[in-house]
Amino acid sequence: MQRRSICGVKTESCNMRKYKTGEKLKILVVGAGMYVDGRGTAEHGTVMPALNELYRTGLVDMVSVAATSAKSIGELKRRMDLLRKMTGTDMEVTGFPQKGRDSKAYIKALSAHRPDCAIVVVPDHLHYEITSDLIRAGVHTLVVKPLAASTTQAKMLSDLARKNNVYGAVEFHKRFDEANLKLKDTVADGRIGDILYINVEYSQRRTVPLKAFKDWVKYTNVFQYLGVHYADVIYFATGAKPVRVLATGQKRLLKQSGLDTYDSIQAVIEWADPKGRKFISTILTNWIDPDTTSAMSDQKIKVIGTMGRYESDQKDRGLQIVTEAGGIEDVNPYFTKSYSICGTRFKFFKGYGIESIAQFCEDVLRIKDGSSLVSDLDGKRPTFKDALVSTIVVEAVNLSLKRDFAWIKVRA
Repeated sequence: MQRRSICGVKTESCNMRKYKTGEKLKILVVGAGMYVDGRGTAEHGTVMPALNELYRTGLVDMVSVAATSAKSIGELKRRMDLLRKMTGTDMEVTGFPQKGRDSKAYIKALSAHRPDCAIVVVPDHLHYEITSDLIRAGVHTLVVKPLAASTTQAKMLSDLARKNNVYGAVEFHKRFDEANLKLKDTVADGRIGDILYINVEYSQRRTVPLKAFKDWVKYTNVFQYLGVHYADVIYFATGAKPVRVLATGQKRLLKQSGLDTYDSIQAVIEWADPKGRKFISTILTNWIDPDTTSAMSDQKIKVIGTMGRYESDQKDRGLQIVTEAGGIEDVNPYFTKSYSICGTRFKFFKGYGIESIAQFCEDVLRIKDGSSLVSDLDGKRPTFKDALVSTIVVEAVNLSLKRDFAWIKVRA
């Protein structure tokens, strides 16, 4: 494909690396929903903006998207037209299926384009089957969280990836948030002493289960969708492993709307750090915040130690916009946002959502050109093996809910 510049203006300001190697990646995206292209929102999602920036910087060449219907592909292409006009790029996307419905369209895409890597962005209950097929085809794969709903499936995927020498990772973008990187550093340097307890509050608007995910919300729950992020953040920042888990939950608003799923789930997790010292975390989640709230996500984390504390309000990033049309908006400028390219009418995307996908693609490129081994990434990235910890917590939460809020002992 011929790549054109933006009015001759260099775009290093997008904070993405330039790639001098002649190698470029062919990428398959499985799924075409909100996180891919912003479906149902005024935004553009995260996956396609990330790949669009990587195309601009020379790492990505060909992109294909597999959905379950040609209708979804048509909507994706419409939104891609808007993204291209906005950013001034000419990245083309090939869609599967081209007509009708086909739940296995990704198999045809594998055969047609032979991708170097794939990004799986589908409902939780489909992760295992699709990811297994991709790994067996030798395709390095990034999966949106959680890796799987059960520890057994997660272990099988981890083992399968190792057996086939395939790089498998989970798209835990919160590991790339500077606030959480600072948490990791603060714990590591001992400034707050031994951790005693961690409190997390994480919620989203009710439009998420009632509209955006209504068709598949019965296959998941709010902890599996939101809480898993902070189960991983706690593991990432402290190196601790879960010891036992207790969860409670309430079904009211959503059940009244015909959805038999929890409005809110509260999980208590006992952890043991690498030195065997134990601490408690509470992760409080809901997805029934009013749609009039000032941000899609309201999230806070507080870490209390023997020598100090760490507090991060990850909703209040210090940027608020008030308009007649939109009311009050608390904006997170650090996740996935667009910014103007100086001297042009075009924009670029940056943020830790973009960085998460970019890091995976860079890793795949290094594996492809021989400068890195798959095994080199263990302990450095959210690999399938690393994601077992958060999956264990998810499974224990679900089991505790089924057992009338009983403590569930686990071993990670």
